[in-house]
Amino acid sequence: GVRSAAFLALHGLIDNKSDQYLEVLIMNMNDPDDHVRSGLAIAIGEFGPRAQAAVEQLRLMAADTNEIVRISATNALEKI
Repeated sequence: GVRSAAFLALHGLIDNKSDQYLEVLIMNMNDPDDHVRSGLAIAIGEFGPRAQAAVEQLRLMAADTNEIVRISATNALEKI
């Protein structure tokens, strides 16, 4: 969707390890689109321990109704 494309574009424009990028990802973790939430979890996991601020929301996402979101959130938590 449009939001997915926007995040991919943002990913290409901003250093994908910057604090600003992490903040944008975290702010959008409640997106209604399953694909967006899954992608956000994957991207946040790449920050490793720096993404501590996302742990609580990732734990909620690990119980999501969508299997892909659950898997992505669980994998992200393992990296953090």
